[in-house]
Amino acid sequence: MYGLVKKYKIKNDKMPFHPIMDFAIKHLDNPAENVRSAAIYIIGEAYRNLKDIVRANLGSVRPAIMSVLDEVFYRIDKGQDFEGIIDPA
Repeated sequence: MYGLVKKYKIKNDKMPFHPIMDFAIKHLDNPAENVRSAAIYIIGEAYRNLKDIVRANLGSVRPAIMSVLDEVFYRIDKGQDFEGIIDPA
């Protein structure tokens, strides 16, 4: 799904915002690291286009995960790539 969000962006006919964000947020607590990483990457790609809307939907995220997301958002805001912070595989 990360590749699709990256290619088609989000909040359009191909990639509706709420189902994708709900899916990603749900999987932030998945016990498998690769699933959590993919969820973080999906949220990061959504943030590139919809910063305030994404932040408004993250109210229930645990502080430890939010810390990682904040680093992703910081890098995006600075025009940097966030890939490499975590392994999305």
